[in-house]
Amino acid sequence: MTDRKRLETVVVLALACLAIAAIRQDYVWACVSAGVLSLGLFRKPSTWLATGWLALAHVIGLVVGTVLLSLIFYFVLTPLAFFTRLAGRKAAPFGHRPEQSAWVQRNHRFLPTDFDRPF
Repeated sequence: MTDRKRLETVVVLALACLAIAAIRQDYVWACVSAGVLSLGLFRKPSTWLATGWLALAHVIGLVVGTVLLSLIFYFVLTPLAFFTRLAGRKAAPFGHRPEQSAWVQRNHRFLPTDFDRPF
């Protein structure tokens, strides 16, 4: 971990503690903020603090992302698809019939000029 990244992490943690102190109007959080900033003066303890915090943030990000996406899928998309099917709407809105393929055959020979301006 670089010194810059370590110091950035320590300062952000101290500012977060200071914000909590301002919101809750609690003197203890201001002292915790001062302690975290004091740790930033020493390389080893601040490296441990920054590494631990970044590891914890990574794990929290994985868990929250997985849980949040699972909840959205099961409580939003699944009922939406179920009620859409109950209403009789087709999943493919372009008029696809189940007995036919959606594949469109195109007999076209590509020339080098077709790739000059693709958009």
